[in-house]
Amino acid sequence: MSGVAAYRRRTRRTIVGATTAVVIAGAIVLVANACAPMRIATWSAVPQAEALVGDSGEVTVYVREPNINVSPQCDLRLQMREDISVDELTDVLTRVDTTDTGERCAITEVRTVHPTSLHAEDWSGVSAQGWAVLAERMLRDRWISIFRAEDEDAEADWILDAPLLHGTTAEGVTGIREVIAGPPLEPVLGPTSWDVHWSPSDADPVPHSISVVSDVTPPVAVADALDDLVPLIDRITQDDTGGDGVADLDDTLYSVKVDLTTADGQTHAVVRLTVNDWSLDDMTAHEAEYLTASRAAGYAAEFLMALHESDLDPDSVTVVANDTLTWGDQK
Repeated sequence: MSGVAAYRRRTRRTIVGATTAVVIAGAIVLVANACAPMRIATWSAVPQAEALVGDSGEVTVYVREPNINVSPQCDLRLQMREDISVDELTDVLTRVDTTDTGERCAITEVRTVHPTSLHAEDWSGVSAQGWAVLAERMLRDRWISIFRAEDEDAEADWILDAPLLHGTTAEGVTGIREVIAGPPLEPVLGPTSWDVHWSPSDADPVPHSISVVSDVTPPVAVADALDDLVPLIDRITQDDTGGDGVADLDDTLYSVKVDLTTADGQTHAVVRLTVNDWSLDDMTAHEAEYLTASRAAGYAAEFLMALHESDLDPDSVTVVANDTLTWGDQK
């Protein structure tokens, strides 16, 4: 074989090899892209979300690629900067619905640093006034999670959940007041559902709790009524000497749980007392005495009077000791 022929043969091999490498690399890219459609979708979705947020915050992405028994997911989350104003946040919320993030990706959450969050799959149909009301509540100091209902048959269009996990009883009531303060949301947002609860994880020395569950924006009278209960609950805390293993009429209380529930235009209050040393057998054997002459009975009477005489004026007030003995309207 001549030198020229050998050179041409080597050249052809080189070209064929290079072409094969390019084809293989292209095939790998195609396979990789086919296996990561959600990641690819973010390439156009993220810039759109970033344009929406501007200098008001930043965009984070959660991606889950399709797999066996795994549904694909591409969620864009908007994290607002610490000093964002109500007007700036309102502007962002108002424009989410018109931001084109493609068919695969969607903006599903807006968060503030408090950390309050607003979750929605559908951002349409809300007025500028509605977004302004939500923005104002998102920028309050108390942590609240706001959800737009996804189910068309849901009783409420918006769900507001506010857990208060720290502080004394008085601080817990103050937190509840700060969460519910303001005009009703229903005229601008439609039906709402509320769950505001103070249940301190660092309770010391008594694990009291308060919950407000309502199918309308709770009135300020709720907080006023709870304010009236604070001195009574504090006195119960101070009186508690713990148990001695023997049940009697003078046993002190370990905890108080107050539940205010509003539904269909009626408000019901339930106060649950935990009395040291009282067993089911003791309460069964001495029911009449415990209901009339015990320390717990005295506290029960005070709770009934305080709630019935408050501006809230619940439709019913019930006090229950150790899930067994009952005073009030729902015996």
